[in-house]
Amino acid sequence: MANIAAVTDAEFEAQVLKSDKPVLVDFWAEWCGPCRQVAPILDEIATAHGDKITFLKMNVDENPVTPSSYRVTGIPTINVYHGGEVVKSIVGARPKATLLASDKYKGLTLDFEGFPRSAQAAIASRAHERNAARSPSVGGRRRRRA
Repeated sequence: MANIAAVTDAEFEAQVLKSDKPVLVDFWAEWCGPCRQVAPILDEIATAHGDKITFLKMNVDENPVTPSSYRVTGIPTINVYHGGEVVKSIVGARPKATLLASDKYKGLTLDFEGFPRSAQAAIASRAHERNAARSPSVGGRRRRRA
């Protein structure tokens, strides 16, 4: 991840939460094999789209406070922050196509031609997901009301 700058617990608020543009943070560790698989993919994406979104990495072993406050329990975890909030999150190694893909692939849904497509749309999408999770369902299907 030579092209991606590191961020620490002390710098997180200033560099990520108070940033004017979206920030992608890769939570990783040296010993993590899947993290090493994702690193060159993120380098490639950062090289191509670094002007539209800030790319940072955080070593979870050296900086334990921020990952625990954002409930990062598995690595690699890739979070996209906009307006001081997490708008997208992916846990685990994913191929480049998935990271750049649409929601049907559970990707970051990064529309780099005008990122963010709309921060409000991303927040509304998360609200919709939360509401859907609260809806009564059986076996993954919505229950019919009598």
